[in-house]
Amino acid sequence: ADMPLTVEECYEACFAATCQGYERIYELEVADNESGFAGVWVHPARKKKRYHVGEVDGTFATAHEAALARAKARQQRAQHEVRSSREATRVP
Repeated sequence: ADMPLTVEECYEACFAATCQGYERIYELEVADNESGFAGVWVHPARKKKRYHVGEVDGTFATAHEAALARAKARQQRAQHEVRSSREATRVP
């Protein structure tokens, strides 16, 4: 079975190595809810809690992992929207 990412691994995944060092690419958006993260909801499973996100299918073992998946999904959608609006404004 695939092991859930640790809290540290989730935070490390928010950065990408660049030639200048590390650059933040994802922000884990905190919120005052049961999971501690915006858009991450607690899904009571039989044995232990699972976390789910509106933007991503499936559930996650930890709230941090769910927050990271949400951040990635939101960023991909934002990049896609920028591309589509760029294509829409391109003059033939």
